[in-house]
Amino acid sequence: MLAPGDSIGAVTIEGDLVMADGSALVSEISGSASDLVDVVGDLDLSAASDTLELTWLADGIDSPFGGTYRLASYTGMLDGTFTLDCDFDAYIIGDIQYGVDDDPADPDNPLGIDVELHDLLPGDVNLDGQVSIADLAIMGSAANWGTSDGSATWSTGDLNFDGNVSIADLAILGSSANWGNSLPSPGLGAPAPVPEPGTIVLLLIGLVGLLGVRRLRKR
Repeated sequence: MLAPGDSIGAVTIEGDLVMADGSALVSEISGSASDLVDVVGDLDLSAASDTLELTWLADGIDSPFGGTYRLASYTGMLDGTFTLDCDFDAYIIGDIQYGVDDDPADPDNPLGIDVELHDLLPGDVNLDGQVSIADLAIMGSAANWGTSDGSATWSTGDLNFDGNVSIADLAILGSSANWGNSLPSPGLGAPAPVPEPGTIVLLLIGLVGLLGVRRLRKR
């Protein structure tokens, strides 16, 4: 196991790093910061079962919120990939990104391994930290509403992870427990829900309106 420490920190390895079979890189994340392993050389992840373990470090901030985190960098060659293991309730945007070049004009610039995370706030389709009409607009758009082939994702309105966008997802978005909620700002307390009675009815009306606009445009 390789871990930069018991708090957010960085470790520099002068020379190649070869992760053995079954090894784990343990990265702590807190707010906008994360651990970093800086390899001045090649990074070899080609052995079986090399795991990237993400751990949320509680430090007075109530949630990871979201963002792109640089977990490792290397100046040489990369061989292989990690298997991701996340121990907190977050939404992983895409796969781990390898070979991220922040400055293509600089041939000596180290390449990075990044992961993008967002807190999972039920109903927050666009991952902006609040459940609002903007999320309804995405869910009810012509491109997303009614998807039934299993290809839908959270960001297109699939809130129950069944691969579809349907009335079941709208019920999650518009429930009194979710509608109007927002994530806290860094360093503040828990999110403050803003319940609205009959929200699901209002959302249904809004969705009907969106679908009506779709039909008019098709004509």
